[in-house]
Amino acid sequence: MKTPFFSVIVATFNADKTLEKAISSVLSQRFSDFELLVIDGQSTDNTLNIVRRFAAADKRIKFLSEADKGIYDAMNKGVRRATGQWLYFLGGDDFFYSDDVLEKIQLIAKQTNASFIYGNVWSEQYERLYDGMFTTSRLLTRNICHQAIFYNSNVFSQLGYYDLAYKQEADYDFNLRCWLNGIKTIFTPVTIAFYAAGGLSGKGRDVAFVNDYPSVAVSYLLNGNKKGISRAANLATIFRKILLRYSFSKLKTVVFSGGHNAIKAIAFFYMLLSLPFVFFYSILRKKSIA
Repeated sequence: MKTPFFSVIVATFNADKTLEKAISSVLSQRFSDFELLVIDGQSTDNTLNIVRRFAAADKRIKFLSEADKGIYDAMNKGVRRATGQWLYFLGGDDFFYSDDVLEKIQLIAKQTNASFIYGNVWSEQYERLYDGMFTTSRLLTRNICHQAIFYNSNVFSQLGYYDLAYKQEADYDFNLRCWLNGIKTIFTPVTIAFYAAGGLSGKGRDVAFVNDYPSVAVSYLLNGNKKGISRAANLATIFRKILLRYSFSKLKTVVFSGGHNAIKAIAFFYMLLSLPFVFFYSILRKKSIA
């Protein structure tokens, strides 16, 4: 059987108010070489009837409904069942921005050796496009919306799956894993999807991930492919973030734990030199918020 170019994975739970629009935006794509996997968490509304109706009319649609441990568990199930070369995750209340999104992305995919292609989304929450090109330093301070990303299937084979310890920000953890382990990325100014405000981002921060961020980010960086000055500079970015948002004990734990002490010492010295700038930035930020 021919392998589809894309696997579009939609994780659902009681999404009958928005799911029809999400599925229709996939089926209306001009590039048609895809499979659509709906992974449902035993919805009790009309979600499954909607999926069955679409699936009966289009053999590219497959669905599963069973109890799960949250959205990232459903996404992991989708990854394991996907047969496409490229994987994309669409929320049940999101939809593709235009009918040529897959067409544009497949052209880019064929012209690059990158395994991580990302663009923009239109954010209902911010009422604007989110959020342009990222650098490693920028990713260390904020996440790329996962509705903006296409992953080659080999990324999951190489790095594993979403960590279920993080109920709301496992995608941030996974994106850090990708970037700091040297997965080749490419940005395109294509607007990929309309990103609804009612998703996980609207439920506040993931406490488990917030607590683990210092050790997780440093661990990924030190075990990744970043070298020399680049590694030190990225460590300094992490330390500055910890300084602004975390307790001193967190900072101390990161600085003095584990190996790579020479690199950490350089980064720590770099961070100390930047302290005045961090201090004044925090004051200006508080004034602007006030």
